Amino acid sequence: MGVIYINGRFLSQSITGVQRYALEICKQLKNKNIDFIILAPEGLREEYLVYDLPIKVLKGFKGHIWEQVVLPIFLIKNKIKRLVNFCNTAPVLFNGNFTVVHDMSFFRYPENFSKSFLYSYKLFIPIIFIRSKKVFTVSEFSKKEIEFFLKVNKEIVVMPCGVSPFLSSDGLNGSDISEDFNVPYFLAVSSISPHKNFPFLVSAFTTANIPDIKLKIVGGGNKNFSNRHGVNLDNNVKYLGRVDDEELAHLYKNALAFIFPSYYEGFGIPPLEAQYYQCPVISSNAASLPEVLGDSVLYIDPYDENDLIEKLKMMSGSDILRTKLISSGNDNIKRFSWSKSADILISELEK
Repeated sequence: MGVIYINGRFLSQSITGVQRYALEICKQLKNKNIDFIILAPEGLREEYLVYDLPIKVLKGFKGHIWEQVVLPIFLIKNKIKRLVNFCNTAPVLFNGNFTVVHDMSFFRYPENFSKSFLYSYKLFIPIIFIRSKKVFTVSEFSKKEIEFFLKVNKEIVVMPCGVSPFLSSDGLNGSDISEDFNVPYFLAVSSISPHKNFPFLVSAFTTANIPDIKLKIVGGGNKNFSNRHGVNLDNNVKYLGRVDDEELAHLYKNALAFIFPSYYEGFGIPPLEAQYYQCPVISSNAASLPEVLGDSVLYIDPYDENDLIEKLKMMSGSDILRTKLISSGNDNIKRFSWSKSADILISELEK
């Protein structure tokens, strides 16, 4: 099969869903002793370096310019035939791309994105899609979305996400981190983007007014989104911003329940992470989430605040319900594996 070259622009970005996807499949390729090299720009973030991945830094520029100029020049000059791109974009001047397109959120909800981001994606994504040797996505839902919006007759291979344990269960006993886990709390984890629906969650939680229970929100803002939906926090709602993996694992493990109110997801990794750490889940019933979560969660309508209020009260008041959802979550996560997804990629490259 030869050496697999990977677009490593993600190594210069904070870890959110698409970067996590790229990182986890690269780790699996290493575990399978596949010969690969990640081509990356300068300015690698430290959180990636602990995995000792094979990285070659290509100097000159950063961001889009690096990806569209420096990277393809290197590929063409060195007569490289294939490049795997895990994070939606790829060098348009190169004709050997194998590209993962995670979702069509910028087409479905253009009002949620800045004009510059929207313009660049609407320009480049169709070209990348046409010029790629193979296109992958993360769910049947996203496959249908891509087919609907791009209307190009091309095979799309579904290569799902997996579950990423930050710590083993043995590593969750005791911690020096600052969070107080003695007070019961609901947990939400995601980037603070419009389609993640956090104002809806905060409003429902505040209205529910459940005694002695707090809401903790983990995530970072995203500069690409034009609608910065503010979240009005009262004393029972705490926005933690970004946390490290150890703290996130503890937050999952100790939460009363995990809430995922998003109205658009190509896949949705955080609910699976919560299930891995024995945390029951309340999830939106929109987009790909029923496909990913099956009957393992308590569903809500992401536009019906009263529905969420009712489910929050149900979850806080029933140990039996939480135990049932923990059990069904354990079964659900067995359906997904980064190793299996890496095997899909290897199989397509071998073709």
